[in-house]
Amino acid sequence: SGNAQNFVKNEMISSWALDKTSILALHEKIQTDLSLKERVSDIVGDDVLSIFASAVDEAENAPENNIENKNVVFLYYAVKNSTNLDMENFNKNELEPLSNLALSIPLLSNLCKFVLKDQNLKAELHEKIGKEDLEYLEMVTNNSVEEGDEFLQDESITPKIVKLYHATRNIVLFQAFSKLGALYKKIENILTSTETTDDIIYNVALVRLKTLISAPWNQQVIAAEAMKYDFDFLGHVYSFWKKVISQRSSKPDKKVKKITKMKTPTSFDTFGRPKRSRRRRNDVVTYDEDVMQNCVIKSETNIKLEPEDDDSVPEGTEGMFFGK
Repeated sequence: SGNAQNFVKNEMISSWALDKTSILALHEKIQTDLSLKERVSDIVGDDVLSIFASAVDEAENAPENNIENKNVVFLYYAVKNSTNLDMENFNKNELEPLSNLALSIPLLSNLCKFVLKDQNLKAELHEKIGKEDLEYLEMVTNNSVEEGDEFLQDESITPKIVKLYHATRNIVLFQAFSKLGALYKKIENILTSTETTDDIIYNVALVRLKTLISAPWNQQVIAAEAMKYDFDFLGHVYSFWKKVISQRSSKPDKKVKKITKMKTPTSFDTFGRPKRSRRRRNDVVTYDEDVMQNCVIKSETNIKLEPEDDDSVPEGTEGMFFGK
């Protein structure tokens, strides 16, 4: 019965669980090699190393042998992978923010899926990243997904994948937010006049759109990763406009019903993610799967880039975002 209990216990351990001896050994390695510590600090920052040290203390004093807190595990891989990087071979301006030093497989997979949706974007990446390198990134990602890995396990390819992921992501998101910014300028007046409607999901989507547009680059990137590169909330904006325009066409004098401006719920941030007031956050260490799963309100309607009639979307906005 003892063996059966141990088997059940092992089966319940998360796939990303980390033996605490691993995190203790990594911490000792960094602390006993000053040049390594300085190099890692230059990559992740002193604040992240401080958080890592605190996590090590907690692990050392914990009775459990396995660490299942995904934030701590993510932090471990971020710091560990940093020990294998030589930033002199990288152009940091092309890669920052280095938000996935841990090489989370879900983040890699979400990026690859996003690229596959747009052949024009893929062609641009072939030109700027290289077709072979992009296919290599996809192959490594797919293999890791098939193996059920939560983080990349092959240390020998860590530097290459760190560079490929962040360079690819930045090209993809720069294009995405450039298009989104241009679209926003064209329709800003419409957005302002419809920001307080009786459609709650539309109101939330509008808040998210405005927040994404106004955020600094680093925050835009973190938000896109947290949203799993899923911009489906824009579909609800399109559907709402189409409904309103249709109503106006049949009843010219009817205006969009407005209600008192809603306040964003205090328990959620502007991306729809639950606030975590007690948890320290950093571009490198934030990795809450529950936050990721709940940060996007998905609409059932995909964005249609070819309207059914000439009045279905505001003039000049057709096809501006993520053509397929």
